[in-house]
Amino acid sequence: MMSNWLHNKPASRQWSKIQLWIFVAFATLFTIVGWAVVRETLAYRTLTTTIAQLRAAGIPTIEAMAAQLDGATHREGSLAWAEVLELATNSWSRQLGANLPYIGSGEIPELTPEASLGWKDKDEVEAYLTQCSPVLETLHSLSSFPAPVWLPLESQGISTPLTYHNNISYANNMLLLDAELALHQRGASRAIRDIQSSLALADAFDWDLLLSTKHASNWTRARTYSMIRRSLQIGLWDEEQLSQLRALVEESATEIESTLPALMKNQLAIQLPLLESGMPWHDNHHNVLFRKLAGLPSVRLSVLEELSSWASLPAAGLNIIVANAERISQENALGWRLNTYSLELDQWYRTILLNFLMTEENRRYTLSAIAVKQYHLKNGQWPEHLEQLESLGLAPDDWLTSWDQKFGYEVEDGVAYLWTYRIPLNPGQVATPDRTIPDIRPDYSSQPNKELFPESTIAIR
Repeated sequence: MMSNWLHNKPASRQWSKIQLWIFVAFATLFTIVGWAVVRETLAYRTLTTTIAQLRAAGIPTIEAMAAQLDGATHREGSLAWAEVLELATNSWSRQLGANLPYIGSGEIPELTPEASLGWKDKDEVEAYLTQCSPVLETLHSLSSFPAPVWLPLESQGISTPLTYHNNISYANNMLLLDAELALHQRGASRAIRDIQSSLALADAFDWDLLLSTKHASNWTRARTYSMIRRSLQIGLWDEEQLSQLRALVEESATEIESTLPALMKNQLAIQLPLLESGMPWHDNHHNVLFRKLAGLPSVRLSVLEELSSWASLPAAGLNIIVANAERISQENALGWRLNTYSLELDQWYRTILLNFLMTEENRRYTLSAIAVKQYHLKNGQWPEHLEQLESLGLAPDDWLTSWDQKFGYEVEDGVAYLWTYRIPLNPGQVATPDRTIPDIRPDYSSQPNKELFPESTIAIR
């Protein structure tokens, strides 16, 4: 009897240990679940209270933003614009255009006076554009309608204008491809027409409503400026055509700084119904678990706090705005809200704000390049320095970067080279508390030349 008891004692002790571990595991699980329930309950209360405070403070409603869009846009041409965007999107096919530049993933060909006839895909491009000529003709005709145009805008949170943005990109790609072919065929009138229609497309959807809607039109302008600069490489334009291009670039300047606070607040406001209801605030993910987690009160509160921090961004110069964006991003990264959703929002805001800065930079850069060629045609020689462009009516700011650095310029072997510099964004450099930006400009004392910045140099002929 005693021997049986001694024999079973180790097994009893082992079972007791197992029971203890099971108890500890369940206790830990219940503690975690209880903590999560309390955390989510408190987060939900804070979320609803904060949203109520924002509404009481006069944050715009969806209805108010719809009325704002209606009052600031034109109904004339709405149906035609909607139809042509749909046609432009549907005109692309993997079989027809996947290997073409702009439209698909094809490489943009070299464009110089010597290589302009050596585009191996030119026949395929011509066939595609011939098939799409009705869409192109419609795009050209719509530039006569008043801008911006009204289209219905369904509230979908951060991805609200995504469909229009994609459709605008398809239409812009088609116009850029047609302009590229025109340049290779030295068809100046056709190229200018495409450039005009591309900028008209940007104007048509230049909605001062949301940060994301403004981004769509700005992106279209920036790509059109690049095409204009590209065209200056082959000595195609006469004085009248250059004046026409310059007028297009000058007229395309947009005011961002003063409207940015309202755009930021609207961007926050359009998220509130989704954050309040628990519906997916971010519709770009197909991962079901991701979207389920995004509906948790704690995550929604994190998103709301992050959006609120961005909505507090003050009006200022674009360079200061971008510096403040870096500051906000770093503050968010140091806080408890750091998660996948916060990182995505930070990246989204910073990318769009940097796009605003780069678009204005590209506009000045393009304007200076056009003026250099104008000076050459008018005087029979290249300007010795950019200050001579004042004789053509350019202001000193037109040949300066956003941080007041003059564009690089030199003449070599009868070709004028103009270049810009990488935007000096230093992640370790943040704006000071009084919202001014410290001196973060690079040291240009070494007199850099075009070889240091080959990716952003224009060879003007």
